[in-house]
Amino acid sequence: MISDMKEGKLNSDLMEFASGWGEGVRNTEEEAVAALFNKGALTAGHKDTFDGSFANNDDPNPKHIYDGKPFFGAGATYGHPFKLKPTVKLNNLTESLNISYANIQTVFSAMTVTNALNERGERIKIEPNVILTNPKNRFQLDQIIQSQYEIDKYGNKNVMEGMFNLLYWRYIDDDDAWFMGKTGKGIKFYDRLPARITVYRDEKPATWFAKIKRRFGVGVVQWRYWYGCNLSTS
Repeated sequence: MISDMKEGKLNSDLMEFASGWGEGVRNTEEEAVAALFNKGALTAGHKDTFDGSFANNDDPNPKHIYDGKPFFGAGATYGHPFKLKPTVKLNNLTESLNISYANIQTVFSAMTVTNALNERGERIKIEPNVILTNPKNRFQLDQIIQSQYEIDKYGNKNVMEGMFNLLYWRYIDDDDAWFMGKTGKGIKFYDRLPARITVYRDEKPATWFAKIKRRFGVGVVQWRYWYGCNLSTS
């Protein structure tokens, strides 16, 4: 094929073939972001997910987020400390809390009241507007949030109707896990270099190559805007 085909045509065919890598790039990005949730409650941490080290700058907490704790933490050991009051800990994890009408309200209260404090202990405004979970929970959660009336309590208006955007993400590994958060807050995606496909020829083995390069990063910049439930810590 290399001998008989014009170089420009071969280059074009290789570029067309390599363009299918775009889906693979997208999957890689999705998996990198999802890992923040899938690995976020591990008490031992997860270096591949949370290490923010770069050239000549080592991350002091390569297995956890910026405060040295899991993204989703609770209790005296793994709860999030205040910078000015390190003995005071706040929680954004409840290990066993199923999706229900009452439990959604409990988490909402924890985020908007209990955890709505900055590092100086001053009140801040946190208004969660999204619930994230595996697609297997779609029917249950749709019924809770989108119904006009409370489930099994006809006549009682559903005060949460339309209150949250419901995001069903197939990259969430745990079927039972669910998260409440604020869109555009708490997590940063660093888009450093868009995907670039290069086609070139190595003369010695008379071989054509196609390669792709993509640079991006993702990390947690503020844990207060997210709360996790039904997550494994080990």
